[in-house]
Amino acid sequence: MLSTDTVSLNPNPLVQALGKPAKEFTKADIIGYIEDNRISMVNLRYVGGDGRLKTLNFAIQSKAHLDRILTLGERVDGSSLFSFVEATSSDLYVVPRLSTAFLSPFSVLPTVEFLCGFYDVSGAPLASAPQEILRKGPARPPGADGRHPGGARRARVLPVLSGGHSLPRRTAARLPRVRPLLEVGGRANGDPGTPGEHGLRRQVCPLGGR
Repeated sequence: MLSTDTVSLNPNPLVQALGKPAKEFTKADIIGYIEDNRISMVNLRYVGGDGRLKTLNFAIQSKAHLDRILTLGERVDGSSLFSFVEATSSDLYVVPRLSTAFLSPFSVLPTVEFLCGFYDVSGAPLASAPQEILRKGPARPPGADGRHPGGARRARVLPVLSGGHSLPRRTAARLPRVRPLLEVGGRANGDPGTPGEHGLRRQVCPLGGR
């Protein structure tokens, strides 16, 4: 009953139309939805090394054309996306992740959009792509204390008032009390030092640390 409610109340029109969670979408499901709903455009979205969301737009020419896009994605120049990709071996493919399909609420023409993963010319996921690094992070063996190295860090940005003034008591009380491992814009041993640019101090803290 709960799974049925999750599908029927899901804000994604594809989930409601196909009657299944997004993680169960197949290529046949997507093609059928596009045909039944007269979708004329497909957008592939992906994030480059600069952190910006980029888009490839396709006007669907035929069912075979759509099948090719969903299966093979599109070739892109990896050296223009990531600084660590050499120009001599820069061919990459952005391939849509079917579970991310959604109907664009902003396009004038009916458009289905996808978030994409990066693959090399051999068809393997690009090992140095940000999402692959994040995916493999938890698989690293834990250290002697049982923690995963590099996997328990977060960044915190705190406002610092100029002129030596402190934050209002109510505001300060709402800030998380976490012991910083690293302070950018300050000095070690708890010395606040000089605030960073625009009066902000950034701290990298252990998750759940005190």
